Amino acid sequence: LILDGKNRQLIGSLTKHQLQLEAANDARLQFFASASHDLRQPMHALGLFAEGLRDFITAGEGQRVYRRMQTSIGAMENLIDQLLSVANIDAGAVVPRPVRLPIQYLFNSLQASHEALAHAKGLTLPFSATRAVVYADPILLSRAIGNLVTNAIRYTERGTVLVGCRRRSGRDPGNDQGSSVT
Repeated sequence: LILDGKNRQLIGSLTKHQLQLEAANDARLQFFASASHDLRQPMHALGLFAEGLRDFITAGEGQRVYRRMQTSIGAMENLIDQLLSVANIDAGAVVPRPVRLPIQYLFNSLQASHEALAHAKGLTLPFSATRAVVYADPILLSRAIGNLVTNAIRYTERGTVLVGCRRRSGRDPGNDQGSSVT
């Protein structure tokens, strides 16, 4: 390979741009890690203050507002955790650990964690029963679907957010090809 002046200049320019991209990516990851850490502290304090109010709220509407507040605090803490998780995935610090996972198990957990948020907006949040099984990392899949559900709740003004899945291509989750659930 013979490098003339123009090719050397091009290689130098590409190397410089690659280093700039790597530095920008490192800065982005650092920002996500710092932001999630900095947001976690006041959310934790807010949770403690809310817990301190529990003994002063004795009946009816106050208890219902308190439960909604606790649910909202939990949802915000979950979003902060997801932000940190995205940064960790991007940095290669999270390694997926796929297993055979019944979607209904995941749906039950997501419904329990998102129902109060939907109710607070006056929405219903039914999850369709399913026997589907996928081969996936339960934590990562839960976060991905949880983000979709959270966004659906956030951007739905009234009515219902229906969550379900269906099998595509008729593939068997137990075979080597995996399965496809949408």
